[in-house]
Amino acid sequence: MFIKENFILTASNTDVLAAPSRLAAIPADGTLTVEVSAAVANTANNFALTIQLPGGDTPVESLVVPYNGVSATDSTLHDDTALQFSFEVAQGGHVGINMTETGTTLGIVQVTLDF
Repeated sequence: MFIKENFILTASNTDVLAAPSRLAAIPADGTLTVEVSAAVANTANNFALTIQLPGGDTPVESLVVPYNGVSATDSTLHDDTALQFSFEVAQGGHVGINMTETGTTLGIVQVTLDF
């Protein structure tokens, strides 16, 4: 089984998976996959990604999310240009996903829990 959630961000979001997300608290042990892309990624307009795992580890910190490669107005996550990270997670934990915007752009986040 799996739970998949998608988010289109137009401004900074310090906790993408905060309630009412079904993944605010991990409902079962499994593999959490985070995919991100941005409609623009340059020095003036971009999103920076930070991921904090339930135990406090921060495997991704202030990483500039890449351009989707299609269009500045495209809000689709493209498999060939999106960043993808996967982590083993335990039931009851919370994964912090922070997207910090500089300038103006769209951020696309897709999170899947396979359990």
